[in-house]
Parts: sequence; C-alpha cells; structure tokens
Amino acid sequence: MAIKCPICENGTIKKTDTQVYCSLKKWNSKLKKNEGCDFHIFFDQKKLYGDILDVADVKKLLNGDVLTSQKNNTIKLDLDSKHFTKIEFAEKEEDEDL
Repeated sequence: MAIKCPICENGTIKKTDTQVYCSLKKWNSKLKKNEGCDFHIFFDQKKLYGDILDVADVKKLLNGDVLTSQKNNTIKLDLDSKHFTKIEFAEKEEDEDL
C-alpha cells in the first residue's frame, strides 16, 4: 500500500536513489521549477544530521517518529520547513580555555 503525501494528501511517496518525493511533483524544465507538490526528503543527511537515511528511516519519520544519529542529533518530520525535516543538535562539550 502506497504512503500518502503528508503535504498535499493526494499524491503518494515515490523514491529514487537519492530521495523520496511526492508523485504529484511536476518539474517544468523550461522554467526550472516545480509546479506541483514540493514534498521531498533527501536520504543523505550526513552533513547536518550525521547519518544517511534509508527507506525504513523515512517511513519512521512519516509516522511521526524522531530518529537519533550516532552523534546524538535528532531529526523529525517538519512540514513547515522547506526541507521538511527539523534537526536538533546534541550538546557539544565546551571548548577548553587557553
């Protein structure tokens, strides 16, 4: 059973090698912009979150779960963000004074 898009609620979630996206995405190559639903999540979240997501991780996010990376950063679905995820960073140890 296909997962419905959490933004438009009409499309379904599709996947490529690099991301998941709404089936109602309509890329206009002449205008170089999307004219349909913009929902997408990239699998590679290593730069900020600290890990690469897989399909099971994305399904958990879509179900409202919060994921924790090896660096103790958390990521959750945020439908108000243009990236559709919200990352909270783990507290770092304070740097030493000289």
